[in-house]
Amino acid sequence: LVQLQVDRTSAQGGHGANTLLLVTKNEVHQVTPSIRTQFPLQFLVPRRVPIVLPESSPDPPINAVTTHLTDSCAQTHQDGMALHPHYNHHNEEDRISMVMVATAAKRKKPQIWVSDESGLEFSLLKLSNAVKREFEKGACPMLATMGSVTYLATQSMAVFGTADFGASWSVVLPAPAQTDRLVQLQVDRTSAQGGHGANTLLLVTKNEVHQVTPSIRTQFPLQFLVPRRVPIVLPESSPDPPINAVTTHLTDSCAQTHQDGMALHPHYNHHNEEDRISMVMVATAAKRKKPQIWVSDESGLEFSLLKLSNAVKREFEKGACPMLATMGSVTYLATQSMAVFGTGNFGKSWNVVLPAQAQKDRLVQLQVDHILADTLLLVTKHEVYQVKPHIRSNFPLKFSSPLKLPVVLQDEIPAHPINVVAT
Repeated sequence: LVQLQVDRTSAQGGHGANTLLLVTKNEVHQVTPSIRTQFPLQFLVPRRVPIVLPESSPDPPINAVTTHLTDSCAQTHQDGMALHPHYNHHNEEDRISMVMVATAAKRKKPQIWVSDESGLEFSLLKLSNAVKREFEKGACPMLATMGSVTYLATQSMAVFGTADFGASWSVVLPAPAQTDRLVQLQVDRTSAQGGHGANTLLLVTKNEVHQVTPSIRTQFPLQFLVPRRVPIVLPESSPDPPINAVTTHLTDSCAQTHQDGMALHPHYNHHNEEDRISMVMVATAAKRKKPQIWVSDESGLEFSLLKLSNAVKREFEKGACPMLATMGSVTYLATQSMAVFGTGNFGKSWNVVLPAQAQKDRLVQLQVDHILADTLLLVTKHEVYQVKPHIRSNFPLKFSSPLKLPVVLQDEIPAHPINVVAT
């Protein structure tokens, strides 16, 4: 065994994840522990379900769990493969363990294959001319499953959808004229709100990310209303922009290098589409200058500079990025001195959450602890502190002093990644 993971895709129908992935060099096994008794804790013996990985992969990434098909796009791209909508159904007897895989070889048109329930035997899909026309020779198409529909996207940004896992396809988005080549298709997990599943796709080009929310007009036959592409501007000079650095065109934007250099409005992904507020807050920092905080209009493109109180600006260090995070209805700002401020009106006024800490390591990262949902993580080089802000009054916004709880980290972590808050 080389890796243990929680299979986040097993979170279905409002239930939390219930499956572990046991990763060896050549295989991945799914294990679903069932608790027989809580006191003392006892388990039923679970079944290990192997998933075949690329044969030649020396260190296969878990997100490229794929097949033994030659020229499989899933060996290099997570979106080269899609799981059946019921692959991780919360009722085990209703699960359908089928996968769809794209293959692409030089000077040949790509192909789409669908497995049987073993995940080992594949049959070639017969695609309509409308779909095949958008394929480029040697270029991988992209696949993603969201809700009951599996989506296929091509480099020309044409998007198709199937509700019967490949037997028939419908046009979701026609190929637009004069656009960058599509390099990645993703499901926007942040669009899952209020018990509803994710409903937004992200179409990623080299310089832009487009949000697309497909609306089904009829189920039989499957038809879509033409969705609107909503662009999000990425850093201009990024050669291969990661999706988590979705940011702005502001010079010196902290979000170009730090995820916590930007925060979304609390209603950015509201489950009622008409109540969404597509505003972002961005920190900028330049050498020998005090940082600044900017807030966008709803287009996400035009920004205005926030007027900050002296109490906030006093904690800023020249050339050092402040950190931003939205949790619940409040957006938080933290500085290297571990001073934390909160705003309930997205920047118009700020209140002290945590005063600057004397004799502490410099703060290097601000996170929302998504496990506890009401807790911030203040990360230094050697420690992580949990902080639970308590709102004393909403109008005006005031906080009780929170308790800082240290969490022990590994010794000497030079730059711990965001997902590896550890012990």
